[in-house]
Amino acid sequence: TQVAFVNLCMSSAKEDWEKLIGQDILKGDNYFINKDETIIFRRELNFKVYPTYMIIDKTGNLINKHAPRTSQKAAIKTLLNKLIYEYCRK
Repeated sequence: TQVAFVNLCMSSAKEDWEKLIGQDILKGDNYFINKDETIIFRRELNFKVYPTYMIIDKTGNLINKHAPRTSQKAAIKTLLNKLIYEYCRK
């Protein structure tokens, strides 16, 4: 797989997150991040608001800190296609 969508829950109650996951609303790989882990993520990636969309490559490099929102389907598709094309050229 060239692209994986990973959702990190950092600000909701775990019970609410589990309910949402159980309804199969969030597509992709879903993880709940506890309070201590959230502090580390926010400090390391320097973001302040939720939701935040980022693109990270398969080796963990931050590619785009301000990726398009999920509602911006055309923009996401364009950006991902560009990144995949660039990656395949390496």
